[in-house]
Amino acid sequence: MLSIYVARDGKQLGPFTPAEVRSQLAQGSIASGDLGWREGMPDWRPLAEVMGALEQDSRWAPPKTSSFTDDAQAAASSSAAWTSFLIGILGIPAWIAVLAVAAIGANRGAGANNDPLLIISGLCIFAGVPLNLLGAILGGVKVASTISNKWMAIVGMILNLAEIAAILGLTIVGMTIAK
Repeated sequence: MLSIYVARDGKQLGPFTPAEVRSQLAQGSIASGDLGWREGMPDWRPLAEVMGALEQDSRWAPPKTSSFTDDAQAAASSSAAWTSFLIGILGIPAWIAVLAVAAIGANRGAGANNDPLLIISGLCIFAGVPLNLLGAILGGVKVASTISNKWMAIVGMILNLAEIAAILGLTIVGMTIAK
């Protein structure tokens, strides 16, 4: 393991690992202008120079945290696009089933206010429209970002908006016919 020694205020401190030196530099308990030495160096050098040389050597460089951040953001973006797409795709058979149930209920003796099939289809519509709205919003937000599965966000947004428009259109037609 690599050991680094630090000279500060006439005192020799250490040994420290590179991670410990970086941590102490960040906390301010040592400064980049303090002298540092590690095995293989002929003499003490400013700590910034010692750490800079380590950063150039990939064996001692700290892991890049940005890759973790980028991966987490990409996963979040991907999951939102995927969710929008899934809501849109699953919404197609769900809305067809709801409309089929409503049609069966209407043909059975249409107009009865307490017909269970009409009540069930009404509740499904009541729950489905907000779900499609959520899918459209998720897709719309991710269309504007740079993600690898942008096509899912676009398709999800279009499907969800089309399903909302279709249900609203059918509702208007149904209300017009019922008058």
